[in-house]
Amino acid sequence: PPWLEVATSKVLDSFIRQLAHSVGWKRIYIVSPWLSEIGQPATIKFQTFLKRICSDRATVYIVTRPPNAEWHEKALKMFAATKRANIVFVENMHAKLYTARTNSGRFALLGSANFTQKSLGAHEIGVLVNAFAQGKQVVSRLDQEAERIYRTPGRKLAYKARFDI
Repeated sequence: PPWLEVATSKVLDSFIRQLAHSVGWKRIYIVSPWLSEIGQPATIKFQTFLKRICSDRATVYIVTRPPNAEWHEKALKMFAATKRANIVFVENMHAKLYTARTNSGRFALLGSANFTQKSLGAHEIGVLVNAFAQGKQVVSRLDQEAERIYRTPGRKLAYKARFDI
């Protein structure tokens, strides 16, 4: 169906590309065990991604494992520096789910790709779902699941957004 796209290369970028071309970022869920800065071949670089979060005044919810690598911790600190991110740690997190609500629409990516530079070149698979036609129900359900994962019992709140309103 036209609201569904199966990605087998640069899977994470299918989500990033759609987000980059969207107007008015509102809310983004990033559920990934690992996060790093991203660059080529992503549609936008990590710094641009962070700037858009700030300029669009988006709220970001991140669910990840407690960092045990410098690159993971650095990416989380960069998200926290936007003052727009809510970050929680969940031990043994394995899910990879990304959802977005923008003025252009809602969409979600479910697949095997972590939010890392390495995943952009790895063999991954993902399904990008747009919230139109039958996709509305699927995106709503994935968005609810991202919120449920964010609220996982036993999570550790690492950073809470501090908006400059």
